[in-house]
Amino acid sequence: MMNAVLVDDDIEMLEMLSHLIDWQTYGFSISGKYNNGENALKSIGEEKVDLLVTDITMPAMDGFELARNLRKINPEMNVIFLTCHEDFSYAKEAIQIGADDYLVKYTLTKEKLIESLNKMSIKYNKRNNMNEKINRYTEEMNENRNNFKESLLYSIVKDLTQDIDGLSEKMSLYQIKKPSHSYCLIGLYVNYNERILIENGEPQKKLWRYEIADIISEELNNNGITDEVFPYDKYVIILHEWSTLDKTFSVKYKNIIEKICNIINETMRMRLAICVSDTYDNFWDIKKGIVDLNNRKMAPFYLKGKIELRRDDVTKFTVVSHEIFDQLNERFKIAFRNGENFIEEMDKLCVEIEKKNYNPDIIRKLFQLFLFSIYRETIKMNKSVNEIPLEDASFQFCKDALYQQYDWYIGNYKEQLNKNYNDDIKSILSYVDENLDKPISLQGVADSIYKNSSYLSRLFKQNIGMSFTDYLIKRRIEMASYLLTETNLPVEEVGRRVGINNVSYFYRFYKRETGKTPKNNNS
Repeated sequence: MMNAVLVDDDIEMLEMLSHLIDWQTYGFSISGKYNNGENALKSIGEEKVDLLVTDITMPAMDGFELARNLRKINPEMNVIFLTCHEDFSYAKEAIQIGADDYLVKYTLTKEKLIESLNKMSIKYNKRNNMNEKINRYTEEMNENRNNFKESLLYSIVKDLTQDIDGLSEKMSLYQIKKPSHSYCLIGLYVNYNERILIENGEPQKKLWRYEIADIISEELNNNGITDEVFPYDKYVIILHEWSTLDKTFSVKYKNIIEKICNIINETMRMRLAICVSDTYDNFWDIKKGIVDLNNRKMAPFYLKGKIELRRDDVTKFTVVSHEIFDQLNERFKIAFRNGENFIEEMDKLCVEIEKKNYNPDIIRKLFQLFLFSIYRETIKMNKSVNEIPLEDASFQFCKDALYQQYDWYIGNYKEQLNKNYNDDIKSILSYVDENLDKPISLQGVADSIYKNSSYLSRLFKQNIGMSFTDYLIKRRIEMASYLLTETNLPVEEVGRRVGINNVSYFYRFYKRETGKTPKNNNS
């Protein structure tokens, strides 16, 4: 629907014009009626007008001046001039302004107005179609350019650049310039993706990485900065040419990067972390820069608050031994089993982890294991939830992901899970899920809770409706199917996580119970 404005100092003419036809039938919505150009301009402000139908001769501001002013807001606005004069001088000025039609009031009929509006609609639609084509072409060009940029860096990093001249020619084709001075790489990557928590799953990485690259390029260009921006792997990389001898970032540049991070946080709900490489002179040394970024990217893991653009030394983190890892995991298990003080206990654990400055990669694996324990409880209740990936995540995101999943579990299902069974049955179910990656027997369960195995066998069948052995098989299959479908774990690892270390046996076991091979289920 085109947005139309009517302007005429003759009130009767103005009312007649607005009621002469049903404007909406012809694709127009009248957004305003005004008795002179000055009132129209003040009321319209910065609003975009698609069609201006205006008298020429009016007090305060005539139609010509009004059209000129509104064209500054929307250069593509269509204009129909109304006049009582057939004097050529009026028509000549209307032509100079770029009028789309010129109607004489005393010969104006319903049919002539409709004919004129139909012309405007055709122009509007053609213009929109052309703009859509231009936008689509621009988007395709940007995506192709981003694809080439990513392929270029991949080729350099993987040492696939035998044809240097050919790559340089393609760079010229895509208007990608090599640095003429010393440069560094600024690596921006998402370490808190709120969309994962909201959507309960990960958006397509390639699409959001390209989107971030486009936002950064546009903002830099708007500020007269010609740094090249490359999407690559987990990063969006800015190739920043040093303009100062001391190779420091200007206050202006820091403010621009901060603004970019805020824009991406507000529009895409993603928080960025930043790492900066050493300085290089040769464009083809960009491989060294990317290696350097990878060495520095763990630095912001525990960082809170404002992200600053600065070049830090490679951070030293505390090594996490297998013993410490198991101790931390056991503390989670105890807190999860007890339930009531889970948040308080996990808060204490997180404070200790941060204070010890443990290695981020190991802590992410630890929290992934925590989440996995909650997933297992979810599956036990015939419910499922998408896995939240913690790769490159900040410590804050790891904590928020864990607390969100725990709150979801508690709020919706824990009461339902516990209310139907006595303590012995609950103990058996918990034991199975907590030890699913180990050999399990009913006798082992009985020994762990100091009960007679025969008694537990009868009790389990009465409450669950199947034997303990059948239930154990069912749980192993449910967990294996979940892991095969929702994760990228290899089949061997899936088998190990459900207590079957022999991969050949796991294939036969899974095929016997489901009629599919594990590989088929994962494809």
